[in-house]
Amino acid sequence: MYLFESLNQLIQNYLPEEQIKRLRQAYLVARDAHEGQTRSSGEPYITHPVAVACILAEMKLDHETLMAALLHDVIEDTPPPTRTWSSFLVKALLNW
Repeated sequence: MYLFESLNQLIQNYLPEEQIKRLRQAYLVARDAHEGQTRSSGEPYITHPVAVACILAEMKLDHETLMAALLHDVIEDTPPPTRTWSSFLVKALLNW
C-alpha cells in the first residue's frame, strides 16, 4: 500500500472517503494483477499506473478517472488467467 499513499495524499483534500475507498480497491486490483511484472527500469509495474493517477489527481480529476488510470493496463498487460479474473473485478468495481 506504500505506493497508494502518494496518491492518497493528493486526494484526501478533495474526494470524499467513499470515493477514496473505491480508489483503494482499484489500486489493490491493479497491484495484484501486475504482481511480478516489472518496468524496463526494474521497478514494479504498478508504479506506472500510480504515477498516471497521481498526475490526474494533481489536476483534481474525479475518482472514476483516477480509477481508470489505476486500472488502464490490467486488461491489456496481464496474462490471460489474470486478465479474466481482473476484468471481473474491474467490472465489479465500476458497478459498486
